[in-house]
Amino acid sequence: MVRDALPDNLPLWAALKRDESVELPERHLGLVQPSEQKEEWIESRLESGADLLEEASILPFLDKLKPVQFMPQQIPAVRPDALSGKTIAIARDDAFSFIYAANITLLQDMGAKICYFSPINDDSMPVEVTGLWLPGGYPELHAKKLSENTTMISSLKHFHQAGKPILAECGGFLFCMESLIDIDSNQWKILGLMKGTGRMKSKLGGLGMQTAPFPEGEIRAHTFHHSMSSGTPDPICHGVRERTASCNGEAVYREGTLTATYMHMFFPSNAEAVAKLFAI
Repeated sequence: MVRDALPDNLPLWAALKRDESVELPERHLGLVQPSEQKEEWIESRLESGADLLEEASILPFLDKLKPVQFMPQQIPAVRPDALSGKTIAIARDDAFSFIYAANITLLQDMGAKICYFSPINDDSMPVEVTGLWLPGGYPELHAKKLSENTTMISSLKHFHQAGKPILAECGGFLFCMESLIDIDSNQWKILGLMKGTGRMKSKLGGLGMQTAPFPEGEIRAHTFHHSMSSGTPDPICHGVRERTASCNGEAVYREGTLTATYMHMFFPSNAEAVAKLFAI
């Protein structure tokens, strides 16, 4: 199957046997992240993988590989002053970590200053922040700590009440609702910037490429989650699926200056729209 799917300029030379020494732990939404593993454990996997490659006699062929050729892309021009004077805080910790590096680079290229904070461990948001990005992650695994950090919740609510822009994606979207029910059916009171309850599921709740048709402009995105939402307000629009455009994609909600959705956005697909989202 793999051989048949590869292009002619990318031959299949060998396949590695299944081996516990290189197995990586996984859970819903993919692999357990490296930040949650000990350095020695990661190093042992890399060493074992190198040994398997050598045993399979693959290494001598690597030097014969031609450089990867990427298809040329037309990327819209970026205004270097589009977010000049703006400071965007990004949630980043064990609960929020699904962040495209290209998204951060774009925000900086448009003049924004970037700072990070932890909704789990910090008491409040950074000061002098003009915009907030709550990316995806695993809030369901840390719902108790998030729920108990009442000073952070108050800080985030005050930021929203001040009319400052917030973009919440997937796990960030779950965090913004009134409550979150984890995989063990424990219900936690969380941020409450919008009505609704998030509930974890054992099965996949959404997967695929979509386009988010924001009023500010269309942004390419993808969706991948093991949860569902209920009791939410009416959406302002729905994502457009790549393969089944006739069926509604993920809902997009707007509560004041909060924009929330299950979709993970790829900011470089429409820099102008992103700037408008954070320039309120």
